Amino acid sequence: MKNLTGKVAMITGSGRGIGAHIAKRLALEGAYVILHDLEIHLLEETANEIRAAGGIVQQLIQSDLSDHDAGDTITQRLNVEKIDILVNNAGIAPVRSFQEVDQSMFNAMVDINMRAVFFISQKLLPYMNDGGRIINISSSLKKTYAPGFITYVSIKGFIEAFTKYLAGEIGGRGITVNAISPGAINTGLNPWFETEEGIKVLLNDQALKKLGQPSYISDAVAFLASEQASWISGAIIDVDGGFKLAP
Repeated sequence: MKNLTGKVAMITGSGRGIGAHIAKRLALEGAYVILHDLEIHLLEETANEIRAAGGIVQQLIQSDLSDHDAGDTITQRLNVEKIDILVNNAGIAPVRSFQEVDQSMFNAMVDINMRAVFFISQKLLPYMNDGGRIINISSSLKKTYAPGFITYVSIKGFIEAFTKYLAGEIGGRGITVNAISPGAINTGLNPWFETEEGIKVLLNDQALKKLGQPSYISDAVAFLASEQASWISGAIIDVDGGFKLAP
């Protein structure tokens, strides 16, 4: 028996990268997946891959999370009455120093990485079955200083606090709320990860001497979405190979 047979899961930002890998993994576990992204061609590519592997795609939702009504837009487009799993994965991470961040960029990051997580969770909560799962994506960069990520990581601090407080607020319905903090994950979108320099820098920072793969994150999401994780809530789980634990 697959762990998520018959469950309905929505994954934001699932057109590519980690979000696409999460969607594929949940589908292989038996979930009916609702894919969300800004670009429809990316959604269609992910959907085709899932169907080719025998998974079920329930729906594609194209929307812009920078829209302040993003939560309402998504719920209005839902073609299901109930969902079981929400993965708040979508985000942007422009690299800018503190002095380079202007109000336009700051607002875009707050809208997509923070406001959307809050209000999509709020608007979808009435659709969520008791015993459901909300899984947010944070970042293991919170453990260190990385030039250019001051806005991104500051917002992830909000995500982790939000995760804990929402877990407390809705735990009476048996809904768990957890966050995963990925380390450096090679999604194939950044060629530097596969250079000799990149590999050396990344592995020097990790206790485990192997590069992060998207499957490591999707494995963790699949676990948190399963019945085996029914007594875990409010947790922030670092999936980062022991980032900053190397001697």
